[in-house]
Amino acid sequence: MKILNIILSVVVLLLAAVSAYFAYVLYGKRIQMAGGWSKMTAAIHQTAAKMDEKSGTTTANDLTEETLSYTHYADLDARLDKLKTQAANLIRQRDALASSLREAGMTAEMPNPPQESQMQAMATYSGVSRQVVGGVHQLRARRDLLIRLITQSAGRVSVPISAQTLKSGDAASAFRQFDNRVSGIQAQFAAYRNTLSTISALTGGGRVNFTNENYAQMLAKVTASVNEQCSKLNTANSNTNRVQRELNNAQQEIKKKDGEIATIRNIASSKDEEITQYRRALGMDASGFKPWKAGSKECRRAVRGRVVAVNERFGYIGINLGTDTLVRQPLGGKSVEVNPKIAAGMIVSVARNVDDLQHIEYIAKVKLTTVDTDTSIGETLDLVPDQQIQVGDVVFLQEEKELAAKKTDQVQKAAPVQEVEVVKPVEEPVQKEVRKPAPVVQKKAAPAAKTAPAKKPAPAQKQTAAKKTVTVVQKTAVGKTSVKTSQSAK
Repeated sequence: MKILNIILSVVVLLLAAVSAYFAYVLYGKRIQMAGGWSKMTAAIHQTAAKMDEKSGTTTANDLTEETLSYTHYADLDARLDKLKTQAANLIRQRDALASSLREAGMTAEMPNPPQESQMQAMATYSGVSRQVVGGVHQLRARRDLLIRLITQSAGRVSVPISAQTLKSGDAASAFRQFDNRVSGIQAQFAAYRNTLSTISALTGGGRVNFTNENYAQMLAKVTASVNEQCSKLNTANSNTNRVQRELNNAQQEIKKKDGEIATIRNIASSKDEEITQYRRALGMDASGFKPWKAGSKECRRAVRGRVVAVNERFGYIGINLGTDTLVRQPLGGKSVEVNPKIAAGMIVSVARNVDDLQHIEYIAKVKLTTVDTDTSIGETLDLVPDQQIQVGDVVFLQEEKELAAKKTDQVQKAAPVQEVEVVKPVEEPVQKEVRKPAPVVQKKAAPAAKTAPAKKPAPAQKQTAAKKTVTVVQKTAVGKTSVKTSQSAK
């Protein structure tokens, strides 16, 4: 047991000696590290102070040797971040300055403006910055030369412009004065050239084209042309005197002819009176009669037709109006036939009981799709509810609103009812219709070749198969019968 205690005592003694040695070594290292820390804090503070110079920042105040001491180790990260931020701001300013210098070089129209990388590099910054400054000086020299030349040119055309004005904010206004003056001179010069060219053309010398090289030559040409015209003017004045004498003689002859014209007018007035008497003898109003024009509104108002076929299977309406349809305009005791010009695309109205104004019925509107010489085919556009178009319905070219107010003398003066024969196409039976006379007449035409005459049906309706012709007989307003026969398909 005694030996063990001795051994332990020796080991403890050795450990104490070793601990003392390492403590001494660590103390020395601590002294060295403390000295290095102080040097580092001094360098950081000096660096921050340099960055703050003329920068308007106070980073060095927060990065003193005291605040960066190891005794304030807990705040070290926050304080060193300020140094990083300051360095980043300086880098951004450097890059912005490099970009601005390059843009200045390009604005100064330098042949080869430096790149931003050359301006950012420490080794090349000084040289390329001098190049940019030199380019700006050259631009300024060119500007000064241009201003001097402009002021000299403005002075030649009486426009007072100073170099100081062109360098100031009023340069645009001053230059506009100069530009307006130059434009005015150009306009005057162009007017002079055009006037001289026109004079040359009017005097027989032809138009001339003035240039700086041939200006004197062209002026001489214009002068020669004017002199030639002056000579011709003298000759023309002499001829004018001779013509004036001839004109006086002609005026005497005109007076003589005026007397003859007056005599002819008296004769014409006499003839007009005779025409007026003839019109009165015919029962015509000498002042109110106006002949209808073909296709006029007055002419078309007199049109009256009939529905001659209604084909529900194929959806068409047959009407006895065509391109040869004529209406009669009363002319005293006689009448004149006028063509209303029935054409495809027209809209006609269909009505029933038109002779009884109390029970007149509007049926439908029909659009003409095919128009022949004496017949037309149409399609229904506007059918009144509960109404059907029937054979014998009246067709006219008036609007529905005019139908009720229509009071025509032609219907009252019509001849007695006459039976007419209508032979319909294949699909419809032939039926006899009793029609009221209408003011529509069909131009007479010879029957189609090899067409059998239509037979009169019995009083009752009679079915007829595959007829080839359509014959329409109408009684006109003046008591004449018009017959029209047309060929139809089998």
